[in-house]
Amino acid sequence: MKLLYFSSNITQRRSALDSVLIDYGKDIELVPISTEQNLIDMLPQSDAVIIQECDFERLLLQIVSGAENMSKQKKLAVIKEPRQFTPKTIPAILKQLYSQNITLRFPIKNGEIEVDANDILYFEYCRRFVFIKTQQERIKTSLKLKDIPSIVSGCPFFSPYVSFMVNLMYVEAVKGNSVQLKNGELIPLSQKKAARFRREYKQYLSIMS
Repeated sequence: MKLLYFSSNITQRRSALDSVLIDYGKDIELVPISTEQNLIDMLPQSDAVIIQECDFERLLLQIVSGAENMSKQKKLAVIKEPRQFTPKTIPAILKQLYSQNITLRFPIKNGEIEVDANDILYFEYCRRFVFIKTQQERIKTSLKLKDIPSIVSGCPFFSPYVSFMVNLMYVEAVKGNSVQLKNGELIPLSQKKAARFRREYKQYLSIMS
């Protein structure tokens, strides 16, 4: 997730935010912004924006205007700069992102298909093709596995196994070497990815509670 931070006290305030970001490792890229034009220019590549309170209403109007030129497949969370950064700051941003539903566009053999992000259970790489499993069907795409993370940026998708990318919305439990979905399906959980996936799932449940 790319997080823009617009504040006149960027140097002083960033150290406080950095301490909160430690728990998220490399999952969140913090980009300090000092001018309004840079803020607007960076919107299409960003997932969230923190704006100092005194400028919030005015800049929010500019962001809404700038967002009109963004892809409809893009989520964007905008929050006021908190008086004090706490461990709750980032979960508040992520909850705002995860609560949004967007329509994603994917390449298929004869063109493109649109799918609501919240309808996707998982992506699966099988026999050199990426399939999208929704609640209703299994869709064969022309996607490359490496393209999926950027497409679902801002959505709660994580990989439990090299050939799967799972929507945490549909995870019922993580047991042993598998991930159980709410529809009863079992997705393999590799030993290499297990600790990270369990952490992400636990974090997701905490954020959405």
